[in-house]
Amino acid sequence: MIGKFADKRRQRSRPEISSPVSKFGRKLAPEEVNRKDAWHRQSSLLQEFPALTPVELWALGEMNAVHPLDRSVNDAPGNATLHRNVGIELEEQNWRVTDNRGAPVPKGVVLVRRSHFELQAEASGMDSALELVTIAPGVSRADEWLDMKQEMIQLIEELKYAARKSKHGVKTEQLAGGVSGYRIFPPPFREKTPSWNPFLQVTAGIPLASIPHLLRSLHCGQLATVAQPAIYADDKVVEALFPVFKSVDRPSEELVGLAALLAAMLTESAAHGRTTIPFLKGAFSVMPRTSVPHMFMLLPAAERNQLLDNAAAWVEALLHLSGRKSDEPVVRPALHEPGTGMPTIRLTTTCENWLHAMLPKKTGRETVPGVDLLTVEGKLHSLPDQHPSTIASALARDVAVQSATTKDFLPACIPSDTRELALLISQLRELHCAGSLGGLGALHDTVKYAAAEPLPAPVLEIRRPFEKSWTQYTERFLDRIYSAIGDSLAAAASRGTIPPSQR
Repeated sequence: MIGKFADKRRQRSRPEISSPVSKFGRKLAPEEVNRKDAWHRQSSLLQEFPALTPVELWALGEMNAVHPLDRSVNDAPGNATLHRNVGIELEEQNWRVTDNRGAPVPKGVVLVRRSHFELQAEASGMDSALELVTIAPGVSRADEWLDMKQEMIQLIEELKYAARKSKHGVKTEQLAGGVSGYRIFPPPFREKTPSWNPFLQVTAGIPLASIPHLLRSLHCGQLATVAQPAIYADDKVVEALFPVFKSVDRPSEELVGLAALLAAMLTESAAHGRTTIPFLKGAFSVMPRTSVPHMFMLLPAAERNQLLDNAAAWVEALLHLSGRKSDEPVVRPALHEPGTGMPTIRLTTTCENWLHAMLPKKTGRETVPGVDLLTVEGKLHSLPDQHPSTIASALARDVAVQSATTKDFLPACIPSDTRELALLISQLRELHCAGSLGGLGALHDTVKYAAAEPLPAPVLEIRRPFEKSWTQYTERFLDRIYSAIGDSLAAAASRGTIPPSQR
């Protein structure tokens, strides 16, 4: 689609926007007008090509003779594709929500619905907090992104205003789009205007080849606390992988990207300077939502076979890149979330075992995905039966619990009492953040590039942005994500390494 429009950028002068208006006719606020040049170009392109997606817009406005295409959807049976445009989550832990009886509200319950997002309940210890979540499949154009942001700001202001007027919580049905039956309470601080300081998370589908570019962009742009770029620099990764691929000139762009992601995860989970973290997913600044074992299945078949034949060299290469040791736990700090009543936990899964288990496996003539031993799905894979004691034993593997008296970490005990067993299973699932790390399984987004087949784009969640205003950061995140995709695929195209369909 973009190919025939590729040269229009050279035929136009840079557009100027004098009186910007959103697609709903709302005049944009001053801070929304002051965008980088790329955003001005996108707004102009929207008028000329209103159906283009963000990747297409960025390509037309920024690239020269390189043409990333639309993020496509394939709903045919057997295709594990997910149409997930860039989305954001704003988690506010200082506000609380209860039902009308005063009880906590389960995570994910919708409290308010707006056109582009939902206000949902979010778990917070034994209580329920708030979270603004982009509605899947997410926004797909720059003007939609700005509208969504403005709607979020409007709802936050509505909540603050209503909270000042009520001493008994804000009834959700009083808010536009509110669902009846819940009450929202501001932080228990004596403030004239209740504060709203959310934790920002950004979710996007990123081709494997684009991951090193994304990590560098987040670090150099001071957007997120990711590992140092030297760890996942392309030349460093290629050099480290040489013992695995002695017979070829260079590993694929996709494998370099996957190795960079794993090296960054290993570096971050060492958590230098942190002795405890509240939960498992807090160990990673960029967390895979598509499971890593399924990412291996997106590699060319020949490379998968080489990895299987040289598994020890692959593991050694990643340990070398990340500076980790084979026998140390992947997640070095202990896990403890205050207010939950759960003891301090240590996950003892070693770096070597974790990396080995995720490699594809040969079953006869077929190659099947490995397992992620840090996830519920990985630990429950191929159980002999579904008896609660079997499930509890599997989930408790590589889990050590700190003794309240000696403070030593001891293997988790499996109780015989049915109720205690059910409670343990629930706690272990919560400990592993079930549904978070790799929670989408094989589902991934896709990015179509020029005349090539659609490229799979595993879904990643950027979890550790710098502590600054989310309203200032959202557009910068969006710009960096699209830039990372465009730049990396352009570089790969110049080397002639954009792969054909290997699936």
